[in-house]
Amino acid sequence: MKRLSELDTLRGLAALSVIIGHIYLIYPFVPNYVNFSPFHIFWAASEAVILFFILSGFVLSIPFMNANYKLNYYGYILKRVCRIYIPYLIAVSLSFLLFNMFPNSGNEGLSEWFNDKWNIHSNSGSFIQHLLLLGNFQTTYINPVVWSLIHELRISLLFPIIMIAILRFNWKINLFLAVILSLCSMINRGLNFELAMGFKNSYIDSFHYLAMFIIGSLICKNVKQLTTIYNKLKTRNKEFLNIIGVLFYIYSQGIHYIFPQNYVYVISDWGVALGGSIFILSAISLSQSNKNNF
Repeated sequence: MKRLSELDTLRGLAALSVIIGHIYLIYPFVPNYVNFSPFHIFWAASEAVILFFILSGFVLSIPFMNANYKLNYYGYILKRVCRIYIPYLIAVSLSFLLFNMFPNSGNEGLSEWFNDKWNIHSNSGSFIQHLLLLGNFQTTYINPVVWSLIHELRISLLFPIIMIAILRFNWKINLFLAVILSLCSMINRGLNFELAMGFKNSYIDSFHYLAMFIIGSLICKNVKQLTTIYNKLKTRNKEFLNIIGVLFYIYSQGIHYIFPQNYVYVISDWGVALGGSIFILSAISLSQSNKNNF
């Protein structure tokens, strides 16, 4: 399977929604009730992170689907480090530099979320923790978006091992494994076996996000069967399925208003994952359709 430009487009749109979402966190530019409208998809930042994890699982699985593929683990790790850690190192170093040059003294015109950043005393220990990246450390105050890269790198290091299960067992067993991993994170959140020092960045939190990678891997492994089923649908049914995907993607977070417990995000993320999976399936099917038309 070759690289699919449609998935790159999907990733780009998700990245754009993360940018807009953080602008909204700094300066809420629309009334809060608009968050409950379909326009929320344009700044659905946390939902986009789940989509990123699923896409990463899909893309990382592609080489393993070749029966002749022989893993060079050191080469694999080097590529992942270059892709994730080097840009991260530049970004976090710049964040600390700017933090020390321009400490945040508060701005009444901006949100509480923004004013909570860069208003603490930093030290060399905090900088070293950020440089090491993999640990459970405070991520909230210097560069709050790095929490997702922590999970991305942790999971990438273990991903070849996970692929053994993906390739050996059927989708039902692997999906059950993913559910169990998410349940472990959910139980940890409820009982506080391991507290996250930053934003959802404990080691047990990574279990849940590993489940999102597994979903992406299962889509990759079964992509022919899934796209065949999708392409056999009538246009009306495809449109209905895509609408279902949008609804799950942007409204699953609504469960937090009903059940405000801090572990409920695990459930809502699975709803988001369902919507994101439909997006991916639709994009791949569109790619195949376009190729067949030329």
